[in-house]
Amino acid sequence: RPIWISWKLDGLTLVATYDSGQLTKVLTRGNGHTGTNITHLATAINGIPQQIADKGHTVIRGEAVIANDDFERFLMESGEDYANPWNLASGSLSVKDPADIKDRHIQWIPFTLVSTDEHITSWGARMDWLNQQGFKTIERQLVETPTIDAVEACINRFTEEVTSKRNPYPVDGLVVCYDDTDYAQ
Repeated sequence: RPIWISWKLDGLTLVATYDSGQLTKVLTRGNGHTGTNITHLATAINGIPQQIADKGHTVIRGEAVIANDDFERFLMESGEDYANPWNLASGSLSVKDPADIKDRHIQWIPFTLVSTDEHITSWGARMDWLNQQGFKTIERQLVETPTIDAVEACINRFTEEVTSKRNPYPVDGLVVCYDDTDYAQ
């Protein structure tokens, strides 16, 4: 069975909801059951469009991250002290005024389509659908025949992106999923 390998970014999970093409809600993950409504901050978070082409009900889960370079720049310019990009992003999502966090360059990167009115049954197709809606989704690679050598080559490619700093975002590791997982509603 084919598999997808993608980043597990070191950020904060946000869930964005669209109805009739309009952004209606952005929630933090919270305690896993109840999140905080941060819709008022959506305009200050890159990657969360106010509207999309799809006119149904769409729910998307993604990671809010700050690039390592943006984090270092923020520390130098602000004189503030944060231990890492995750802490800066986390603290940023509790402010009231979006203007206060615009210069922190928070980027939201979708990693899964939770629900849509469309019938799309594979993770890869769901990610492609998100790209067609204008989202910049998580970097991923399909491994058609997941032999040990093929998977190792893919992991080595992702590792090289981190060690060479081509991947700008902090990561926790990699995620693997089967492409033919049925996500039917």
